[in-house]
Amino acid sequence: MKKTANFIFAAFLFAFAFAVSSVAQTRTPPEVARYLSKQAKAEDADEYPGARKIMSADVNGDRRNDLVVLYTLEGMGGGGNNFSQFIAVFLRKGNRYVLSTDEGVGAKLSRSVELKRVSGRTIYLDTLTWGTNDGGCCPSIKGKARFVYSNGRLREARS
Repeated sequence: MKKTANFIFAAFLFAFAFAVSSVAQTRTPPEVARYLSKQAKAEDADEYPGARKIMSADVNGDRRNDLVVLYTLEGMGGGGNNFSQFIAVFLRKGNRYVLSTDEGVGAKLSRSVELKRVSGRTIYLDTLTWGTNDGGCCPSIKGKARFVYSNGRLREARS
């Protein structure tokens, strides 16, 4: 009986490990780094690597882990303290990642976002928005947002 219970527990742990679809990744693949650099240059901005978050998950249903990248560009137009946040989805193609889509998801005085998890085709974000009495530095209204990857595009899901 004890062996059966141990087997069931081990099977549960194994299933749980594979059920959790989003995994934080600390290393930025070279093709992603090149893309982020190109985007920053095109916007006359700087990418803020400390705010970058990369998660690995199968967003297109092909059973291979793709990358969901939240990145922040600062100082668009050559300076200042404005920022914009984007989610880029890179699909796994062989031994490399290929950009599928890139969508603006946040900006100063609009909303600030944090990538929390990816499950299947859905990307979950925590948000902070600016209230009427908030300074430009300090949004205070907590919220959540979801984006769904479908047909090579991201769309925000209404709650």
